[in-house]
Amino acid sequence: MQRTVTTLRPFRYNTTSELVNTLVISSFCAFPWLVKRTNLLLETSIKLIGAEATCFYLDKTAGKVFSAGETNEDLQRVLTRLSKQQLGAIIDYCAEGETTEEGLDKNTRAIIDSVKTAAAHKYPAVAVKLTAISNTAVLARLNEVQKAAGSVYSNNMFQNLSKEGLLEFGLSLWEVEQVHRVFERARLIARHCSSLGVDMMVDAEQTFYQYAIDAIVTALQREFNSNHAVVSNTVQCYLKDSVQKITDYIEYSNTHNLATGIKLVRGAYLNEEKDLAAFMKYESPIWSSKSMSDHAYDENLKKLLYSYQVGNKLCVATHNEQSVLIAQEAIEQMKIDRKYGGVTFGQLLGMKAMMSESLASSGFATQKYVPYGPVQKLMPYLVRRAAEQSEVVKEIHAQVRQVLDEFKLRSKSVYYSPN
Repeated sequence: MQRTVTTLRPFRYNTTSELVNTLVISSFCAFPWLVKRTNLLLETSIKLIGAEATCFYLDKTAGKVFSAGETNEDLQRVLTRLSKQQLGAIIDYCAEGETTEEGLDKNTRAIIDSVKTAAAHKYPAVAVKLTAISNTAVLARLNEVQKAAGSVYSNNMFQNLSKEGLLEFGLSLWEVEQVHRVFERARLIARHCSSLGVDMMVDAEQTFYQYAIDAIVTALQREFNSNHAVVSNTVQCYLKDSVQKITDYIEYSNTHNLATGIKLVRGAYLNEEKDLAAFMKYESPIWSSKSMSDHAYDENLKKLLYSYQVGNKLCVATHNEQSVLIAQEAIEQMKIDRKYGGVTFGQLLGMKAMMSESLASSGFATQKYVPYGPVQKLMPYLVRRAAEQSEVVKEIHAQVRQVLDEFKLRSKSVYYSPN
């Protein structure tokens, strides 16, 4: 980016124990054959020392690198450190898989608490997984109904929530009740975000949920994005339909005088989507090569930035340096304010520390994706992050060098403190 990396210290505010832990976890990720056996290692650990002890050690190791821990106090500590680095946060309370209404309501309250926490920090945002506030079987059923109904822009089941209107989609009375519950939970979160000035970024999930997710987000955007974007949808560019999806969304937003809100990602469920398509014998929704996904990402990025209007929100969620350069060039050409223009860059906590530091030091609004919550719920996330790290060995080695450089700098000052 604009400053040379030699002037930057992305680990300046980490404690010595945090640096040691980062070094250990990064070194572990440098062995892909070992990372691929993470699930086996966890299962073995649970058998030998029990689930509670396994979760404890996972929380104290990988959990300290890729997440903010379990409690609000843990979260506040990480957010304070990020603020010192001029970095914002996208807070994600991890709690998918809940099935009871009581549990789903509890998750909703926890997400609202994270909205209140985010409001006190730079570039505040929360990530919301609808599987955390909806029964997954219900969401899958609603996905089938919306997919059969057609475009969420012309025939959205969540746009008219009257009992009669929903029954016309073929829902049962119990399913109608579930529609109202999940939408009201999402709407409650959106209202808090709107009142506190926090961006609500609804995460993309597997394709067997995504039509329903898109329908809910579109209905929320119709309500909350009239002046400026409060609610953003996440578009996964490894999906073949992502380019058309962005085109249709921009057209819909312009037609209804809505500010656009998008978090642009490459995608998080690659192997799962491919395996499911092969098992069910339908065409994979995923591009056949990484280069095609990269091309789709950059095309969507240009389309969103070169159609930018005041009030729009775009999170350029990427670790790809080429995509970052494309975004920077467009921001300059469109004269979008680097800090307050509505465009942010996003990277995962524990990864791409130098990229985040460089962007922030050049004046670009930059956020780290910060998951937190019960370690049992965080476990699948932590395993995915370790797997992603292992796929980019060069970047792991670079991060190890950066941590060692920080150690060397500290060794020259007897009285160094990261505070």
